[in-house]
Amino acid sequence: MSRISLTRHVMPVLGLVAFAGAVASVAARPAPQLAEAPPLPVPVAAFGERIAARGLVEPRSETIAVATELGGLIETVHVVAGQRIDAGAPLVTLDARSWRAALDRVRADAQTARAALAEARAEVGLREAQSARAAAEVASAEAELDRARADAARYEKLVRDAHASAQQTETARASYRKADAALAAARQASAAADREVDVAKARIASAAARVASADAAVAGAEIDLDRTVIRAPIAAEVLRVDARPGEWATAGLAAEPLIRLGDTTRLHVRAEIDEADAARLIEGTAAVASLRGAGDRAMPLRFVRVEPYVIPKQQLAGAGGERVDTRVLQVIYAIDVDRPAAHVGQQVDVFIDTRSKPDGGASELGPAVSALPAG
Repeated sequence: MSRISLTRHVMPVLGLVAFAGAVASVAARPAPQLAEAPPLPVPVAAFGERIAARGLVEPRSETIAVATELGGLIETVHVVAGQRIDAGAPLVTLDARSWRAALDRVRADAQTARAALAEARAEVGLREAQSARAAAEVASAEAELDRARADAARYEKLVRDAHASAQQTETARASYRKADAALAAARQASAAADREVDVAKARIASAAARVASADAAVAGAEIDLDRTVIRAPIAAEVLRVDARPGEWATAGLAAEPLIRLGDTTRLHVRAEIDEADAARLIEGTAAVASLRGAGDRAMPLRFVRVEPYVIPKQQLAGAGGERVDTRVLQVIYAIDVDRPAAHVGQQVDVFIDTRSKPDGGASELGPAVSALPAG
């Protein structure tokens, strides 16, 4: 048997094995992947120098959360989402039976108070008549006293001249004293009658106050009854309805408002600018917004105002570097497009030009901006 040589037999075999492995490795390599377009268009940066922000579409009146001042059972819902309504239009009616009963009760109290006032006024008339009669009696007593005084003086003179008897003189004196006492009694009765008139007039004032209080209670009950019909504060579009007949409406601000509405004749965008970029904001410069899923088309925005108070960021995008303690400056823009294809509550990407113009006006929109078609 021939001897196996390392150089003549083993090395060639190892080389063949290595070559076969290399060929298999090359054959197993995946085919090169071609770059694919994103499924949705990405937002277009319209300006060379810009601030990027996230915005939220809202009505120009902002979203109005309709609540009720009175808690109660919902009886009727008068509107549906998407409906346009006038100011003062009924939105929701609550069960008003208890409020109607309360109104009937205070109206009855008001009638009772008016009857008491009429009675007090009639009593004043009676007391004034009694006072007038007492005053007439005083005048009569004064005249009687004058007559008795004159008689007593005359009899005093006649008795001195022996033309009248002492008995006649004593009778005249007694008549004078009696007339004087009658006058004092008449004056006391007249004073008492005057006091009765004052008391009756005070009763009129008290009865009138009770009437005013009852009328105020009626007005309050009427207001409460009117509040059972919740009405639209402005002409607006109904955005969402979370009220249904048979549900209980909680008084005050609830976690879920009964109805959300707003003036959507012109939509606004509330852009949230990170506080790190707030110093670069120039009020009045051009801005654009892109809807999610339509990033290749942008809507021109018109500056409205800046909310001067920097607030904590509430809408978190979930990015890894995002911090809960981030604060943002809110800037309001109007969507400068008639009937934009946007809806209230929709998120948009906002780009704000940071290049100021020498004349202080708004900068021009970039060439990549094209307005969205009408919705």
